[in-house]
Amino acid sequence: MSALSEVDFGESDTDISFVSSDRPSSGRTSSVYDFIDSARTSRDEAVEGDMRRLKLELKQTMEMYSTACREALTAQHKLMELNHWRTEEEIKIEEARLTQEAALTMAEKEKARSKAALETAEALKQIAEVESHRRESVEVKAVKEAEELRKLLDNVAQDDVKYRKYTIEEIEEATNFFSESQKIGEGGYGPVYKCHLDHTPVAVKVLRPDAAQGKSQFQQEVISITINIITLLFD
Repeated sequence: MSALSEVDFGESDTDISFVSSDRPSSGRTSSVYDFIDSARTSRDEAVEGDMRRLKLELKQTMEMYSTACREALTAQHKLMELNHWRTEEEIKIEEARLTQEAALTMAEKEKARSKAALETAEALKQIAEVESHRRESVEVKAVKEAEELRKLLDNVAQDDVKYRKYTIEEIEEATNFFSESQKIGEGGYGPVYKCHLDHTPVAVKVLRPDAAQGKSQFQQEVISITINIITLLFD
C-alpha cells in the first residue's frame, strides 16, 4: 500500500511525458513498466498480507467467539443446575418446615392429652380418697352401731337388766283400764294401747293368755323395736 502511494500514475501519463521530451522512449518505457509491475507486485503482496492478517484475526475472533459461546453454554448449564439444586433445596427446606410444624402440633396435642389425663387421674384420685374416707366413716359408724347394738342386745338378753318396772295398777290407770279409745292396734299376740308413763308417751302391748310364745316372743319384739330405734337415730 505504501508503494502505491509513492508511485500512483497511469500508463498514458508516462507515454505523454516521454513524447513531449523528443527523446527515444523505448528504454525508459521498459523501466517504467518494470517499476509499475514491481509496485503492483508489492501492492498485491501487501494486500495478500493484509488478507492473511485479517483471516488470522477473523479466525482468532471466531475461536474466541466459539470459546465464549462454549463458556456461556457451560455457565448456562451450571446456572440451570444451580437453579435446580436451589429448587430442590427449597423443597427440602419446605418439607422440613412442614415436618417440624407437624411434629410441634403433634407435641402440643400430646401435651394437652397428657395434661387432660393427669387432670383426670388427679380427679379420680380425689374421688377415690373421698370415697375411701366415706367408706372408712361408714365402716367406723357400722362398727360403732354394731357394738352399740351388741351391747343393747346383751343388756336385753341378760336377766338382771336394770329397767323401770310398772305395776298392773299403774298400767291400768295409764291406759284408763285398757280403754278402746286408747287402743292403737292389734298385734298377732294381743292389742296395743297408747298412754303416758312418767310423762313419756309409750305403747303398751297386752299378751293374750293363749299366746304360746310368751316371754321369748316379747323379747324378740323388744329387740326388733330397739333395732328400728337405733336405725332411726343413726339415719
